[in-house]
Amino acid sequence: KGAVDTVSDVIGLAGSSLQSIASNFNAHFSYLSRLDKLTDDSEISFARALSEQAIKAPGDTYFLYDGRAHSYSDANKRIDNIVRGLISIGVRTGDHVGILMHARPSSLATIMAVNRLGAVAVLLRNIQTDNQPAIELRLGRVQFLIADPENAELAEKHYKSQVYILGGFGRSQRKLPPTVEDMEK
Repeated sequence: KGAVDTVSDVIGLAGSSLQSIASNFNAHFSYLSRLDKLTDDSEISFARALSEQAIKAPGDTYFLYDGRAHSYSDANKRIDNIVRGLISIGVRTGDHVGILMHARPSSLATIMAVNRLGAVAVLLRNIQTDNQPAIELRLGRVQFLIADPENAELAEKHYKSQVYILGGFGRSQRKLPPTVEDMEK
């Protein structure tokens, strides 16, 4: 009786494992077939994929941050708002947009918005050393600079053109250097 139960358990485990593999395969098969159809002139982007997901599953969780779930729909709306802001300051396809922000939802949304416009996101490190930020700005051929409030002074110090601040939405009375423009207002 012990050997029969063991064999039965093994067969049951194997069956459930195969069922799990088949289920995962079916779930990902549509993605694989979509990849197979890509050609060298296919238009793909993270922002486009997010837009599609926002239509298919708007309430599903796109990402978690600081204990809060952000849905595809909410993220897509935020990105659309940032796109409008970027267009209003003159960002166009092919422009190099420096992003000097801490890792948080606003930085992800800004990267996606730049991507959606067809501009180039130049991710900058918030290094407080001598001239490193200025070197990165020059090497990245940055034409527009978006920073979060915490990096406003660093951005202003090293970027000689207009600095735009994004993020920290909902915070009233934030203190920013006088020469930076708050895109949240």
